[in-house]
Amino acid sequence: MKLPPPVVMNKSVYNLAASTGIGLEELYGRCPVGHVVFKFDGSILFCSNTLCSWLELPADEDIPGKNFFNILPKSGKLYFQMFVLPLLEMQSKVSEISLEVETSSKVKFSCLLYANTIVENNESYVYASLIKISDRKKFEAQLIREKQIADEGKKRLEFLANSVSNLLFTVGQNGTISFANERFYEYFNFTTDDLEQAFLQRLVHPQDFDLVANNWSASFYGLKPLNIEARLVNAQGSYEWFIIDIVPYLDETGKAVVWFGSCTNINQQKEKQQRLVNNLNQNLSVASETIAKNEKSFREIAFYQSHVVRLPLVNILGITQLLAEMEISDECKELFDLLIESTQQLDDTIQKIVSETYTAE
Repeated sequence: MKLPPPVVMNKSVYNLAASTGIGLEELYGRCPVGHVVFKFDGSILFCSNTLCSWLELPADEDIPGKNFFNILPKSGKLYFQMFVLPLLEMQSKVSEISLEVETSSKVKFSCLLYANTIVENNESYVYASLIKISDRKKFEAQLIREKQIADEGKKRLEFLANSVSNLLFTVGQNGTISFANERFYEYFNFTTDDLEQAFLQRLVHPQDFDLVANNWSASFYGLKPLNIEARLVNAQGSYEWFIIDIVPYLDETGKAVVWFGSCTNINQQKEKQQRLVNNLNQNLSVASETIAKNEKSFREIAFYQSHVVRLPLVNILGITQLLAEMEISDECKELFDLLIESTQQLDDTIQKIVSETYTAE
């Protein structure tokens, strides 16, 4: 008789088993759930190793030929024959039937029965799976504990997110905000309905929108962090400067599961920077005016030197030249030569100053 897949097992499990060459009987034997196949009179045709272990039966014992009803207490046997078997005959399937099973040493344990009926060659067979309630409770307790740990971790993260001064949020794979801390809600006057909207359209200044949208698109599809400055509208309707940081969280396959973001207010720094720029521009304007005034003064000085100062100097040069041609003693001649040389040096200096002044204009 061909064994079907276990009643409570997912098909993907034995598809995987088949791909690795494990037969269904071996799969039945290794499964942590107890499996048994028997006729409607209780004759066992197959019993998994797990169920044999629960019943304290040796692995080499001849299980086929034994009766399924014998592993049930008297009350359980009566219940099974009067309630479970008629259900199987009527609907060919039962789920989560509570049974008490008795081991060879007369130790009882509670199980949940999942079974269905298969008809082959005009013979009806019951294919059943038994799950120990103690194991199920243990697994359920473990799941509950893990859920409690996960919930506690989530609460701690939310507490941390709500405690910091930064405006924190997460973005889902659809590009909308999936979580925001309390500061984010308060500062931007957000509601839970706003989380369904694209946050860029909701917050970013129209003049900054294209820049932010293009960078966010490149970051979102390129799985790269985003760091950009933009103006965001606050709860009072005023725009303030923020640094927007968004970083992808990737799973083991490299796929972005969620994006973690923060908004840091830099409006005061921006205003201070603008004041410095304005002061610098003002100082440059004053300096430009000062230079213009100085240039006018330089031109006046140059004119004065070239016409007023140099004129008597030229007269002195002419007189000294005439005196040098007169008959004078050698001692006086040396003095006149020295006077002429000094006068010429002074004239060269004045002409150089005038030349450089006009060149600077």
